Amino acid sequence: MADAKQNGYGLPAINVSNMETMQTLLEAAEEMKSPIIVQVSPMQLQYHEISFVLFIDLLRRIGRDISIPWALHLDHATTKEQCLEAVRAGFDSVMFDGSHLKIETNIGILKELRKAVGNAITLEGELGAIGGAEATEESLTSVMTDPTQAAEFVQETGVDFLAVSIGNAHGFYKGEPKLDFQRLEEIEKATKIPLVLHGGTGIPEKDLKKAIQHGMCKCNFFSEIDRAFQEGLFEEPEKNGMYMQKQKNARRRMKMQVKQKIKECGSEGRA
Repeated sequence: MADAKQNGYGLPAINVSNMETMQTLLEAAEEMKSPIIVQVSPMQLQYHEISFVLFIDLLRRIGRDISIPWALHLDHATTKEQCLEAVRAGFDSVMFDGSHLKIETNIGILKELRKAVGNAITLEGELGAIGGAEATEESLTSVMTDPTQAAEFVQETGVDFLAVSIGNAHGFYKGEPKLDFQRLEEIEKATKIPLVLHGGTGIPEKDLKKAIQHGMCKCNFFSEIDRAFQEGLFEEPEKNGMYMQKQKNARRRMKMQVKQKIKECGSEGRA
């Protein structure tokens, strides 16, 4: 993250859902010589009925022979207990998403986490709310991150990087997203730490690059990567009737999409 901030590129952070998506993500990053962050959320693990420990054991085995730098991040944990369970399992970094809480509670839990994990684990917080892509421009504006509040938040919590709301949203946007770059510039100057862009799916490349120029060092993607994998599974159903054939095609489609995001973030060749 420090290297990304210093050298003006974005570090792709991509959620995975199973063994095949883990393999595909790491292979794509290796081929592009890009550092990568592998992400998973507690909600994903619950859907797949897999524990933190089993997940990381599988990922470590898959990533054992990968030469590029990669890290495992817990995305959108909503409780302190989820974060600590991930840390005990061996995650490199965790995000506590307290954006749905009162700011005092959000700060309090992050301070407790900082004290519990020390400096060995990097900690991501969120200030301002990042809604779904179905949100209106008015509703997104009402929950955007306040730069002055962000400076106080970073100082109080000691987070290593901060997820902010500047008009970005999760999922597929209904129209073209409108990012508030002036607000982002103010947040960058006020906080001086790497910032995190959630809801990277559907943001035009020119806007993504502009956001990176103003401190968005960690760029999260999931929906369009997941969609590419699904489309590969269901492509030409009669020709590729067996699951192993569909799976190979799904991995091919996903890899193409991951490589595109690596190019857009400017992380190609940075490993």
